[in-house]
Amino acid sequence: NNAKHDDDPESPGMHSSKSPTMVRPPADPMTAVSGYRLPRLTLGRKLLLVTLAFSILWLGFFALSHLSQTHTTAFTTQINEAGKLRMFSQRVAYIIAACHADASPTGNLAVCSTDPLTSTIAGYNESLKTVENIPSMLFLKDDREAFRKAVRSIRSDWERYSSTARIVAEAQGPAKADAMAYMETRAEPLLEQTRALVRQLVDSQLRAQAWRDSAQNALQGISMLLLSGIAVMGYRQGVRPLRNLVELTRRAGEGDFRGQIHYAARDEIGELANAFNHTNIRTERLIIDLQAEAQAARRAEETTESLFEAAADGIIISDLGGRILKVNREAEQLFAYSREALLSRNVDDLLPERLRTRHRHYVKGYSSHPGPRSMGRGSVVLGRRCDGSEIPLEISLSPVRIGDDERVIAVVRDISERLKTESDRQRLLTILDMT
Repeated sequence: NNAKHDDDPESPGMHSSKSPTMVRPPADPMTAVSGYRLPRLTLGRKLLLVTLAFSILWLGFFALSHLSQTHTTAFTTQINEAGKLRMFSQRVAYIIAACHADASPTGNLAVCSTDPLTSTIAGYNESLKTVENIPSMLFLKDDREAFRKAVRSIRSDWERYSSTARIVAEAQGPAKADAMAYMETRAEPLLEQTRALVRQLVDSQLRAQAWRDSAQNALQGISMLLLSGIAVMGYRQGVRPLRNLVELTRRAGEGDFRGQIHYAARDEIGELANAFNHTNIRTERLIIDLQAEAQAARRAEETTESLFEAAADGIIISDLGGRILKVNREAEQLFAYSREALLSRNVDDLLPERLRTRHRHYVKGYSSHPGPRSMGRGSVVLGRRCDGSEIPLEISLSPVRIGDDERVIAVVRDISERLKTESDRQRLLTILDMT
């Protein structure tokens, strides 16, 4: 058919042809080589796929939101504990500097007792353990590795630093001096490591949040593309075919059944399009057949009418009550009435008045038992012409049923000449007998 696909932007979506053929969808490219056909993609299944797609996107948004909330909670805890590490490390340095810097510590300070140093070291250990145990899987891969490496480094330095702090607090002599020197050199680097850990946590959080924002933006973009695709597909496979179907239905209502809808999908709209195309083709073929039959009927009617008008005898068609329904040309000439005048009369008007009562009884009896027969006594019936003159007639009656209606066909022949010829013959015979 050289038909364009309905999805072609240049295609009008309708096609007219003088010899329409059934439009079938092209082969489904999803059909497997082995002959297995995938399930038909109906409108319900399309709606299910769209629902699943949006459900997956919604789950993605929900997962990212939950991930962000969980990460924010963990990050808050990590920052809080990392801040405590800074505080505890500074407090240990202060206690050592204030209480153990010389051989005679200031004993009247509350922090110079054993418990504050011990509790500070324990608090540092607890905060560091909390930082280590909080999951870091929500960070990016490189940030996770850097975070774990930084925590291990802090753990290693802190173990030596805290052990040295206990030595300073408990030992005397050269060992204490060496430990004190070590703490003075490691106090600031340990504090800097803690600050670096805090900065790293903040930077890692920013990068992880940026990644989640990008993922959410990507999901929003996919949602927008999916929604746009659904809108386009809905227009091309829903609105436009239905609009074309309405237009073709309007044209069909006006008698033009040549329109065809080209729709490739195998959903319900495709079935509707195929059914409409098939109906149009069948209807057009029926119309062609009906036109041919009507033309043949007209020719037969013209032939019948010609034979009816060309008949040598008068023909009168009436109902069982005698009302004249149709006459031919010979009947007009026979009774000298116009055709219009005859069609408004009853057959009683074509008989002399003295015979009409008897004729009505005859018509009543004939209506009860119609059949082919001759009319009148001796097959001769007197008829009355328009001018009142009487003529001898020979009438043959034949009943016919047309649907639920009974009709009577009367063949009327003027036998005036035949009777005159017969009379002349009898007179000649009489003369011959007398002679």
